[in-house]
Amino acid sequence: MAQALVSLGTSWDVAFAEDTELVKYAVVAKGGGLIFSIILIGYAFMHLVIAIMCFASTAYNGHLKFNLGWWALTFPMGVFFLGCLGVADITNSDGFRIVAEVIGASMILLWVWVFSMTVFHVFTGKLFNAPSVTTLNDMDESTPPKEQDTNTTLRIATNSEA
Repeated sequence: MAQALVSLGTSWDVAFAEDTELVKYAVVAKGGGLIFSIILIGYAFMHLVIAIMCFASTAYNGHLKFNLGWWALTFPMGVFFLGCLGVADITNSDGFRIVAEVIGASMILLWVWVFSMTVFHVFTGKLFNAPSVTTLNDMDESTPPKEQDTNTTLRIATNSEA
């Protein structure tokens, strides 16, 4: 989104360069896109910090297990990288360029790690392991399933109608 706003402002600047009446709108679009991009990058940074804290807390407690949901981490990192890169290009800011490079490098490392873990878990057979299915298969077929207590449902319905 931040990259799109920055690109929109830059595109308006080029598209309306010959029209003197619309040039002022191009300047406003470019400035507005830059301001909103910086705000969105701030929100992205806040969410990145929260995600790192949750990740560290879960890893510290020993509850961190790999699954296919880890691939969902790669897309926001890419968007954050492109937003920082777009703002760095517009403002010629070395700070945003350094942040973009750090985010880009960490995104590549994350992608390589998630890819290698996916391949590892596919070959070990642990990626598509559903513990609930194995529990159902281990159940004794001679035991009938538990019946639901319909009296409770009936009592709730009668009390709510009163």
